[in-house]
Amino acid sequence: MPSPVERLPLTPIRALTSIVPACLCQLLMAVLVITPGTRYYRLALLPVALYAAFKAATTCDHSNGDPAQAFHNFGQCLGMLMTAMRMLEWASLSEPLQRPPNGRRVLVDALDLMTNMRGIGWSWSKHTPVPPETRPTSGKSVFLCATLLRLLKCIVVYDVLDSLIRLIAPPGVATPAGGSIYDLSRPPLSRYAHSSLITFIYGGVFYFSMEIAYYAATLAALCTPGLRQQPSDWPTYSRDPWRATSIADFWGHRWHQTLRRSFTVLTRPLRKVLGRPGAVAGAFFLSGVLHDWCMWGMGKGTDFTRTGGFFMAMALGVVLEELWERFTGRRIDGLAGWLWTMGWLTAWGNLLVDAWMRTGLGGGEIFPQWFPRPGRVLSSLILHASS
Repeated sequence: MPSPVERLPLTPIRALTSIVPACLCQLLMAVLVITPGTRYYRLALLPVALYAAFKAATTCDHSNGDPAQAFHNFGQCLGMLMTAMRMLEWASLSEPLQRPPNGRRVLVDALDLMTNMRGIGWSWSKHTPVPPETRPTSGKSVFLCATLLRLLKCIVVYDVLDSLIRLIAPPGVATPAGGSIYDLSRPPLSRYAHSSLITFIYGGVFYFSMEIAYYAATLAALCTPGLRQQPSDWPTYSRDPWRATSIADFWGHRWHQTLRRSFTVLTRPLRKVLGRPGAVAGAFFLSGVLHDWCMWGMGKGTDFTRTGGFFMAMALGVVLEELWERFTGRRIDGLAGWLWTMGWLTAWGNLLVDAWMRTGLGGGEIFPQWFPRPGRVLSSLILHASS
């Protein structure tokens, strides 16, 4: 990996030479994967496409020199890594991807495939769980209003949780400089309980940041003339992951499923050799690599021991649940299952959140300075009342 300090400020010219080639490669790969008889062309294109994605992730600094905006580099690395995984998936397929005939042109279908992470409307999405829709879908206008209200709710909850972390975290954690969630001034038991509370809250921060991005994209897509998007193209993103009653339920049904297809396809060789446990371990290993390499964008290196350790622990949790069901004949469910799930996620989540917070990710500001911040107002009132 190159040194992060070698990145150059993002300009229109640099975007044209570093980011656009990766997008064009993905578009060409998408055209090929929906066209019969193109497997060898896809395999030939793959090295060039992966190199283009690598350059797009590592060439430019998207923070504009503001450390509080360094999370944009995290997001850029994440986006390009997801792009690379999808291109790997498309290149490996022996048969073209299909969607029901709708009179659309190849280019339109390819563009839809590039942005349609869950395959809504495509034949390969039948095994991807989609949360039940709770917004009215009788018309685009009422759906847009419901989506806007959901977006505003997510913004408020995100801001409250983010402000709460800034209020209770050790010095440095919620700043661009970064810091550890472990407060060494506390005794060990209190220290770990405190870091676990931060971990649990930050899980909500990360979740609602994704919800904000998704529902903002929903509004933009449905309001853009010419895209012909419908409410059915933008179903609910996640299914209340805090209600999960098992590790498998959390990751397999309630957390967003945007990478489910790629993980399934890329771990097929492991499934053939090691069965389902191998596929589960492989999927979580890929997720660990994905989330670890994103940290490079923050400019402070990577930490696979912590990041990968969290995701491999999730694989262990899924396998343990399957062994429990096999030997006892009972599924993990109910209140006991919820306590087990939240405990396992939070306990191992300390590793992931500590690694991310050390890079300064917790100090990111996703809203402009003029944006209303109800959470900041609330935290200021709490500080004032306690002083």
